[in-house]
Amino acid sequence: MAESQRNIVEEVAATVRQNVGPVASLKDVIIVPRLPKTRSGKIARNTLAAIAAGQPYKVSNVKACTERRN
Repeated sequence: MAESQRNIVEEVAATVRQNVGPVASLKDVIIVPRLPKTRSGKIARNTLAAIAAGQPYKVSNVKACTERRN
Protein backbone atom coordinates (compact mmCIF):
# COMPACT_ATOMS: atom_id res chain seq x y z
CA MET A 1 0.00 0.00 0.00
CA ALA A 2 1.32 3.42 -0.93
CA GLU A 3 2.10 5.99 1.74
CA SER A 4 -0.78 8.25 0.64
CA GLN A 5 -3.23 5.34 0.89
CA ARG A 6 -1.94 4.49 4.37
CA ASN A 7 -2.53 8.08 5.41
CA ILE A 8 -6.09 7.95 4.08
CA VAL A 9 -6.78 4.67 5.88
CA GLU A 10 -5.43 6.06 9.16
CA GLU A 11 -7.43 9.26 8.77
CA VAL A 12 -10.68 7.40 8.02
CA ALA A 13 -10.18 5.07 11.00
CA ALA A 14 -9.44 8.01 13.32
CA THR A 15 -12.46 9.97 12.08
CA VAL A 16 -14.82 7.02 12.57
CA ARG A 17 -13.43 6.36 16.04
CA GLN A 18 -13.75 10.04 17.00
CA ASN A 19 -17.24 10.65 15.57
CA VAL A 20 -18.91 7.29 16.24
CA GLY A 21 -16.85 5.97 19.13
CA PRO A 22 -14.49 3.11 19.95
CA VAL A 23 -17.26 0.57 19.40
CA ALA A 24 -17.09 1.37 15.67
CA SER A 25 -13.35 0.87 15.25
CA LEU A 26 -12.56 -0.45 11.77
CA LYS A 27 -10.96 -3.82 11.10
CA ASP A 28 -9.99 -2.94 7.56
CA VAL A 29 -10.40 -0.19 4.99
CA ILE A 30 -10.55 -0.93 1.29
CA ILE A 31 -9.98 1.89 -1.20
CA VAL A 32 -11.87 1.46 -4.47
CA PRO A 33 -12.32 3.71 -7.51
CA ARG A 34 -16.14 3.58 -7.25
CA LEU A 35 -18.91 1.72 -5.46
CA PRO A 36 -21.21 -0.88 -7.06
CA LYS A 37 -24.58 0.67 -7.82
CA THR A 38 -28.00 -0.53 -8.89
CA ARG A 39 -29.78 0.65 -12.02
CA SER A 40 -31.43 3.41 -10.03
CA GLY A 41 -28.07 4.65 -8.73
CA LYS A 42 -28.33 3.32 -5.19
CA ILE A 43 -25.26 1.75 -3.61
CA ALA A 44 -25.52 -2.07 -3.67
CA ARG A 45 -25.06 -2.65 0.06
CA ASN A 46 -25.61 -6.41 -0.18
CA THR A 47 -22.69 -6.66 -2.62
CA LEU A 48 -20.49 -4.59 -0.30
CA ALA A 49 -21.44 -6.78 2.67
CA ALA A 50 -20.56 -9.94 0.74
CA ILE A 51 -17.19 -8.51 -0.33
CA ALA A 52 -16.42 -7.43 3.25
CA ALA A 53 -17.36 -10.88 4.59
CA GLY A 54 -15.22 -12.63 1.97
CA GLN A 55 -18.28 -14.36 0.53
CA PRO A 56 -19.03 -14.88 -3.15
CA TYR A 57 -20.99 -12.05 -4.75
CA LYS A 58 -22.69 -11.38 -8.02
CA VAL A 59 -23.08 -8.10 -9.84
CA SER A 60 -26.21 -8.50 -11.91
CA ASN A 61 -25.82 -5.47 -14.16
CA VAL A 62 -22.18 -4.60 -14.78
CA LYS A 63 -23.06 -1.73 -17.10
CA ALA A 64 -25.09 -0.06 -14.38
CA CYS A 65 -22.10 -0.38 -12.04
CA THR A 66 -19.71 1.33 -14.41
CA GLU A 67 -21.90 4.04 -15.94
CA ARG A 68 -21.57 7.58 -14.69
CA ARG A 69 -24.78 9.41 -14.00
CA ASN A 70 -25.04 13.13 -14.77
